[in-house]
Amino acid sequence: MDLISSIRQMMAEEHFSAAEEAAETALISATPGNRSEIIPLYLTALIQQKKYLPDHLASECLIALWDIDNELAVEIFEHTSDELKASSDFRILFFRMKLSEKRGRIQELHDLISSYHLKLFERSLPSIPEPIRALVQKYFRADFQLKIQSFALTLLRKDISGAESELKQLILDAFEKSSPKTLKEKLQSLSSVLALQTEKGHLEIFQSFLSLLVNGVTEKKDYKKLAEAVIYFDDFRFGVMLMSLFVSHKLDSIATDYAQELATHPQYDFVYVAKHFPDLKKYFVNMTQPIPREEIHESPDLTLEEDEDKSFVMSSMPQHSEDEGLLIHLVRNQNFSDESLLDLAVSFLQSELPRVAGSAAMIVHERATDDRIKLKAAYLALTALLHAGDYRKALDLALESMKLISSQDDLLSFLYCEAEAYLRLNRKTEARHVLRKIVSIDSRYRMARERLEKLG
Repeated sequence: MDLISSIRQMMAEEHFSAAEEAAETALISATPGNRSEIIPLYLTALIQQKKYLPDHLASECLIALWDIDNELAVEIFEHTSDELKASSDFRILFFRMKLSEKRGRIQELHDLISSYHLKLFERSLPSIPEPIRALVQKYFRADFQLKIQSFALTLLRKDISGAESELKQLILDAFEKSSPKTLKEKLQSLSSVLALQTEKGHLEIFQSFLSLLVNGVTEKKDYKKLAEAVIYFDDFRFGVMLMSLFVSHKLDSIATDYAQELATHPQYDFVYVAKHFPDLKKYFVNMTQPIPREEIHESPDLTLEEDEDKSFVMSSMPQHSEDEGLLIHLVRNQNFSDESLLDLAVSFLQSELPRVAGSAAMIVHERATDDRIKLKAAYLALTALLHAGDYRKALDLALESMKLISSQDDLLSFLYCEAEAYLRLNRKTEARHVLRKIVSIDSRYRMARERLEKLG
């Protein structure tokens, strides 16, 4: 420590040549701890004399010096050779990342991280240091290129489980966050990285799946791959991708049947389909509009017990939640087409947001001039009102809609809604009258018969 203090004193007195000699002597026997102090002094003395800086010593001290005196670290780096500045040495790459971040050069930072990843892969060093991961999370959380590189390194570690998780997310990102123009390119990149892995395990199914997504079905054995993918993938979103393959190859009957399966999936999300696979929307819309009258009120059971009184009507009407209010506001203030609003109404019903569904349907009902569209909107709004507990408004809408009805099926559907509204309001006499009317028109209407039998 006395020697280091002596060198510092020489530097302060601008005896740079003497400081250089003393530092060189000290480095011969210096401990690792002392070296971290002596090397910056030695390099500073060389800079003051406009002498060449040894690259190996600069590389050794830059990272440690950054946290102590980043201005001095930058000065030393700027006086190093052009070869060192362009070096792919891990320490230099990391130092340049720190410098790029400090200067706000984000694209440069991205390129350096990418170079670091590639260097790890070339040297078969698959573990990404935590500081590099932290930079990616901070600035490039959604960057597809860096995610693919991370995926390649996970494969290099032979972490098949971790690789599968990353690969699934990458495929989803490709579909959800890409333009049609770049989608195929991203999928091809994933397939190329996966092809480099010799031991894939069940990732073979992913490689086949990617091949189908990129190239489609080109030979008979591809149908076997398609069947394997249907069996393997249980994620709703991957099911939708498979369905898009069916449609693209004119397998409409299979697509229709598969849509029915997906509609019962626990993760079913019509909004996801409409947003990311709009060409598939019609398969789900046709299946859910109009909502089958036999199933509208299956759950929960709406039958009123004999000892219920009218206080039930008020207590069963839930208040708007903040989320519902926000959604209603957004729906009312966006320029949606009638078709889009009706699609949204169905989706909100399936998501158990009846007030939002009713609001979307009523916008169409109020502005539509075509009776069929107006009636469809009324039916959706009625369903939503009954589920939301707004029984009086539901009754009014059911009665008002009668003048638009032109078919027996529509008549029966709206009569049943009217009867349900009467039941919810505990007006059992009126409910019996309407239910008898339904049975007299169509004796096979099971729900009406069962309701009537319960009422006695």
